[in-house]
Amino acid sequence: MKLYGNHWLAHYIGCKKTSGGWLVIDDADAVKKIIINALKNVKAKILFSNSYQFKPQGVTALVGIAESHASIHTWPEDEFAEFDFNTCNQDMDGEKVLREIGREIGAERVIFTKIERFMGEIEYGDLEVIKLK
Repeated sequence: MKLYGNHWLAHYIGCKKTSGGWLVIDDADAVKKIIINALKNVKAKILFSNSYQFKPQGVTALVGIAESHASIHTWPEDEFAEFDFNTCNQDMDGEKVLREIGREIGAERVIFTKIERFMGEIEYGDLEVIKLK
């Protein structure tokens, strides 16, 4: 089977880092910059980025890269964030990205999984499969 890329899904728990009296994960511009810097550090080519600040709290940010994408959604009230990073570049170090983001948002820990993206039928363990035809 041909490997098309890797996809990391992560939960950041205990995100307590503050800046200017606010949790970093509740600052849309800061979160977006953190993701962009982490991606640049693994040589991803940034195509576009956008973020949204929810009221009263929370952030969503998306960064498009030539190799695919990265996105984050935050729940400051729970000191929690979800992140996903998909790349077709098998040499790109996704765990390095996860570690850097975790340090920058002050996470106590990150729980993640890596999915290898193949063409064709493969076994994904406990994941559900929906047959459409």
